[in-house]
Amino acid sequence: IAGECSITTQVACLSASGTYSGDNVACSPGLCPAPPVCPCDWNMSSEVNSQDFFDFLAAFFAGSADINGDDATTSQDFFDFLACFFTPPPGCL
Repeated sequence: IAGECSITTQVACLSASGTYSGDNVACSPGLCPAPPVCPCDWNMSSEVNSQDFFDFLAAFFAGSADINGDDATTSQDFFDFLACFFTPPPGCL
C-alpha cells in the first residue's frame, strides 16, 4: 500500500514497486516514500497511451517538457520520454 512501511525481502519489495531500505532497517511510517510516479504518464490519466505521446510532443515544442528535471527542455527530455514510453518503469500502467 502506498506510503506504508513493512519488513519484507528485497525481492518482494522491488516486485511490489517499493523502495528497499536495507536489511534490519527500522521501519517508520513517516519515512516511507510515496509510490513511484510514472513520468511517461504525461497527462496523469493513470495509464500510458498514445495521448501521453501527443501531449508530451505539444509540451516539448512549447518548451515545457522537462521530464528529467534538469530545468531545461532539450532533446534529452525527448529521448528520456521515449525510453519511458516504450519501456515503462515500475509504477507505470
